[in-house]
Amino acid sequence: MEKKNFYTHVNGMDFYCEMRGNGPLLVIIPDGSNDCEPYDRVSEYLKNDFTVLSFDPRGGSRSMDPEPHAVTPKILADDAAAIVAELGYEKASFYGCSSGGQAVLATALYHPELCRNAMVHEAALQADTPLPYAGIQYFKQVSTYAAHCDGFDPGDIGSIADYDKWMELSDGCRKRIKENSKFWGKYYLGTVDLVTYTDEELAQMKNVDISVGCWSAAWCVAANISVAKRGKFPYRWMMSSHSPHITCPEELAEYIKTTCQKYC
Repeated sequence: MEKKNFYTHVNGMDFYCEMRGNGPLLVIIPDGSNDCEPYDRVSEYLKNDFTVLSFDPRGGSRSMDPEPHAVTPKILADDAAAIVAELGYEKASFYGCSSGGQAVLATALYHPELCRNAMVHEAALQADTPLPYAGIQYFKQVSTYAAHCDGFDPGDIGSIADYDKWMELSDGCRKRIKENSKFWGKYYLGTVDLVTYTDEELAQMKNVDISVGCWSAAWCVAANISVAKRGKFPYRWMMSSHSPHITCPEELAEYIKTTCQKYC
């Protein structure tokens, strides 16, 4: 299947979606950029083995919520599940990064009937950090660079760690992400990232794999490893930042492919 761009109406709003390839359904839920274009290379690598579906989560400039409100992982999971059901699929593998990782964990918890397996890269798990509010303090510290940055956001330094690959994204995509970050800061920060899961909830999640990046902030890596250990989930390191879909898309695609093969 060649790439199709379309809108799907579920949960009271229109979601911008992209789909390509053939095979078992793989759903990619973007991070807080709320834009699926940065995942194009990963999707292209995977389209010969999967039907790859991605979409802009609510708050993305192409998936704007007509009635904005605080976003939680369950809301994101309900959106993903509704899109999959609306498109006529009964099962899918799910991959998500950061707030998208929270969405995938919530999908595994609240929609197990749809979830063949769940892959999480550095979910936004601020409640599981070694020190309270370590992630929020990190964002405050990084923001002190803002006045000295020309043409990019200071958060890009830590989350992407590769200026050339960041600049390979289209001008339109980078512009959308900058606008989307305002929505994330207002409606995601402090709600989607402060949700944690009990040991009992983690035990209910089946076929979960977690990955972390060698170049990522220590608080985020530690939080995800802590959750992996509590949930008895396998985890692996990647030679990447918080955004492996930009830093090392081919390595990420291979990881997704081999991980899904364990459960298909």
